[in-house]
Amino acid sequence: MDKKILLIGFILLPGLLIVLAALGGIVLLFLGESPGLPVLAGITAEKVNIPLDSIHVGFASFTLETQNYLLFQVFESLPPRLFPFLTQLTGGILWMLFSLAVILFTDFKRYYFVAATGVVIFLLTLSGINGLNIGGIGSNNAMILALVGLVLPAVVIQTFFDSRGWTFRSIVILAFSGLSYFLLIRLSGAMAPTLLLAENISLMAAAIAGIFLIYIGHTAISAIYLMLAKLNRGVGLRISWHLTIFTLLYLALIVLIFFRLMGEVDLGLPLPPTFILFVLVGVLAYLEARVKIRTVTQPYGDPWVGEGIFLIGFAITAWVWFRADLVANTPLSDFLQHLFIYSQLGFGALFFIYLITNFLGIMNTGNAVEKILYRPPFFSLLHMRIGGLLSMLILTIYADGVVGVQFGTASTHLSADYYYATDRTREASILYENSFERYRNNPKALNAVAHIALDQKQPTLAINTLMRSFDTRPQVPDILLLSANLMKVGKVTEALFYLKQGLTHYPDNEYLLNNLALVSSRVNQATEGHLLLSQMEKYAGIRDANLIGLEIKHRLPQRTEATVKNVAGTINTLARYNLAGEQAPITLETDSISQGSLINKALLRNQWSNRATGDIDADLVLLDSLIAQNFLPSEEAELRETGSVRNYQSDRINELLKTLNGLAYNFPNSAGFYHSFEALVFLGQMDFEKSAQSWVRAEEKGFSKFTDDHLPILYFGGMPEEAEIIALKYSLSYPDWMTWDYNRNLIPNDTLHLVRGLARLLPSLKKDFWGDFERISDPALKGFFAYQVLLRKSHWLDQAEMDALAEAITVNPPLGNQEEIDILIQALRSKNIPEESEVITPLNRFYGQQSASNAYWTPILLQRMASLEEGLDKYNLLQDAAQFNKDPLLWLELVRFSRILGLDRYATENLQTMSEWISGEDLIELQLKHF
Repeated sequence: MDKKILLIGFILLPGLLIVLAALGGIVLLFLGESPGLPVLAGITAEKVNIPLDSIHVGFASFTLETQNYLLFQVFESLPPRLFPFLTQLTGGILWMLFSLAVILFTDFKRYYFVAATGVVIFLLTLSGINGLNIGGIGSNNAMILALVGLVLPAVVIQTFFDSRGWTFRSIVILAFSGLSYFLLIRLSGAMAPTLLLAENISLMAAAIAGIFLIYIGHTAISAIYLMLAKLNRGVGLRISWHLTIFTLLYLALIVLIFFRLMGEVDLGLPLPPTFILFVLVGVLAYLEARVKIRTVTQPYGDPWVGEGIFLIGFAITAWVWFRADLVANTPLSDFLQHLFIYSQLGFGALFFIYLITNFLGIMNTGNAVEKILYRPPFFSLLHMRIGGLLSMLILTIYADGVVGVQFGTASTHLSADYYYATDRTREASILYENSFERYRNNPKALNAVAHIALDQKQPTLAINTLMRSFDTRPQVPDILLLSANLMKVGKVTEALFYLKQGLTHYPDNEYLLNNLALVSSRVNQATEGHLLLSQMEKYAGIRDANLIGLEIKHRLPQRTEATVKNVAGTINTLARYNLAGEQAPITLETDSISQGSLINKALLRNQWSNRATGDIDADLVLLDSLIAQNFLPSEEAELRETGSVRNYQSDRINELLKTLNGLAYNFPNSAGFYHSFEALVFLGQMDFEKSAQSWVRAEEKGFSKFTDDHLPILYFGGMPEEAEIIALKYSLSYPDWMTWDYNRNLIPNDTLHLVRGLARLLPSLKKDFWGDFERISDPALKGFFAYQVLLRKSHWLDQAEMDALAEAITVNPPLGNQEEIDILIQALRSKNIPEESEVITPLNRFYGQQSASNAYWTPILLQRMASLEEGLDKYNLLQDAAQFNKDPLLWLELVRFSRILGLDRYATENLQTMSEWISGEDLIELQLKHF
């Protein structure tokens, strides 16, 4: 049982902690940054206008625009991370290690045990454990309880039960220490006592780590010497040369690291990280300790006791060092680094002199020198150690006593972390400020103060704090946070300045390069921004996505291809294709979207602006679910506008127009844009009347991008007076084809016939639109008008008239593909909806399941109606279409089904409405013929 406890408690646990700390340190080095000061890429967005469609009306073309997102990834300094769970776990682990050490101390001889006990009491005093406030503020009860839990059982065992085995000692001491640890937390009057106790224990562990680092000061050289001596046993090689070369190289390395820590000399040589060097030296020290324990009389009986104490010290030091780096407690990390380098330099040099002085004559003989290494005939080992301590003292004085300041600041930093973790930000801010004033190489301090100020809605204080950090000791996270907050208050030039200055301190830093490029873009320094981004070597995905965004935003030559795995880059690439009016070869899936994040909103808008492959109803349900997530009004407007794009791409014109009208009403600040969008949609369906009305409403809401080509729309849409007002207001002129004679009559020409015919096409009778068709002589204009008649009025025509339209269209096909025209003509002639598989893909929109959602495709809509079985379904379809389309036959069908369903009053009202644009004689004639 004793051997199992020895293996698990005294060897495996410290060894496991050493390995974990070493691996954690390697990970931190691989990341190249402290997780305690996180810098992550956030997403910002800008928008670019892209053409959604081109609206052709014979005499002119209008571009229907929407906006696409350009995503830019900017690096942001986030609030410091404290890892409270790991901190509390660390407290328990360290307390366990202290308990194991106390168990081993019970094997010490009496006076050595008394000395060890004194060290434990001193460390407990140093920890400030009375801050737990057990029994009141300033009470010593916590200290007494800790002594009862750790020291008293060991004293009793050492005094009265010295003959008992390790199982008994371990059970008793671990039970008392565990109980005391529980009571310290349970009885504490402080907030978050587990966290506070862990921070206090960490300070005690830091002191132990300092002692351990001094202890292993010479072990790198002594361990190498022992290895060389063992290899040389019975051989007789001149290992003194090997030892001298190794020592000189090692001490030179330590000197370089020392000067780099001091900031005085940096030759730019690749030096190993100090923590990894410590782990390697610690392993060598353990090998040396095993030899020393077995060759020199020790104050304990079993050799493994010394090995266990060494491993516990090693584990405590490694874990404290790793955690200091993890939570960005730079003062503590620097304390350990400096103490390690001072001890290696001071003790290493003195031990080499000790070896040369005492053993040069025998070290090359191949004898077992380890038996006398620590028992020299003269110049005792004690003198060497005193010399090493003096050397360390000299180095400390040379460094202005920095280790003392570092240890004191580390203590303040631990307290600040505790207050920050318990949301007492005022106390934390004061302590962080104090720690920075005492020790300036403390990047977390002012960064935390600035974040606290931002949380308290004090941006000016945060900016001033970060400026002080920059003036005193610039740090990359602080520069990022400073520039971001300057941008928020509109000080773009100052943000640009600090980022540029930051690059002088940290050349080629990817964070600064990226953010400086994006800020340069904001001040229209596009070329400089593009060049800066191109210099980034890391974060290739972020770099490429931002490059694509800059190229689109500033219309730079296309140089960058999207990284496949980078969603932001793919979204920006979609915007590039949409801007060019091209179909993208890439598609982003939208099925898995459940949150309305900025990336998801951009994905939906940019993807659906290009093409949509999913079910329209499912897509709109997705949008409704996102809108229901309580977004701000502006975000809701963006999502609803995305729904408008989706509806337009599926030719769901009815729903689109209803949505646009609702958007204009609910979001009056953008009503001008929505009404202009609505006007172009009406115009694309040849509804000049509603288009003109929408243009007037758009102008009333602030739209001002009118051109000469808007005037005919207003004029022929029934608003000639408004056309005159807008022409005068925006200094516009009517097109050349609109010329008046002396009687204020328009002089006839083909374009005039076309536009007049288009303007009255939807509500006209056959005699009217066919007369307009015959009056046009220009083949291109005649073909365009014929196509509109075919698509919107072919249900009025017989086969001969359809042939005449087909012949006119063939001369100049509006769709640019004669095969598509032929299929459309054949389908309309036969008055039969073809199967979707029989239709070429571009025409699927005419005959898909949603084709009835466009009220202006009257022939197709009537075909769809005829395919329905229920009369109520037919009535609802016609009623929905009649809200937009004034085709007389469509309205007569509505009247007929109103009567069939017994809605005679609605039938009468619909006939009265028709009389507003159809003469009474024509209306009677239509009823007689139709009914």
